[in-house]
Amino acid sequence: MKIHGVERSLAWPVQVTRSAGEVRVRGANAFKFGDYGMAVPANRLILSVVDDVRLEIDLVAREG
Repeated sequence: MKIHGVERSLAWPVQVTRSAGEVRVRGANAFKFGDYGMAVPANRLILSVVDDVRLEIDLVAREG
């Protein structure tokens, strides 16, 4: 995965389910801002920001 000019390998554990005419893939992963050379966002209006980014995927493929 490439973010902010930094490329790193990232394994995505996924769950695949099949039902009548469709396949669904769900997965999630997390990383820290610093893993990609980014500072944790800061703003005087926000008290704190957690140093974790969580990405989720929910993909459904249906027969056409």
